[in-house]
Amino acid sequence: MHSADEQFLISLKEVEQLHDSALARDGGMPGLADRPGLLSALGGAFQTFGGHELYPTIQDKAAKVSFEIIKQHPFNDGNKRTAAALPLVVPRRNGVYVLLGRDYLYKTVLDLAADDIEYADLIRPLRGCVRAQK
Repeated sequence: MHSADEQFLISLKEVEQLHDSALARDGGMPGLADRPGLLSALGGAFQTFGGHELYPTIQDKAAKVSFEIIKQHPFNDGNKRTAAALPLVVPRRNGVYVLLGRDYLYKTVLDLAADDIEYADLIRPLRGCVRAQK
């Protein structure tokens, strides 16, 4: 597992590739509608307040980007599918495995998009259902 200063999130290009994979698998209109919005979603994971990270763990960061993609809709289509994949993909790249299924995360993303739940309802299970890579 990487230390906090070694954590890496995901690049703009990698998010676009993840999005393209979701569209190739399930269909939809390709394209990025709001590049500044996507860049904002990626950068938001590194916000600080009073010198402290607001999203200190890799799960927190992945959830924040996922949440912002849901709310900002930077892609023409497939925002929710992309957002559902991020909490699994990003931690795994950092040696952390989220022990939640894709279906559970997609349902959570749908609930977030409908404003039926809040960000805390996304991050809480992500924090509790992880294991470090051996």
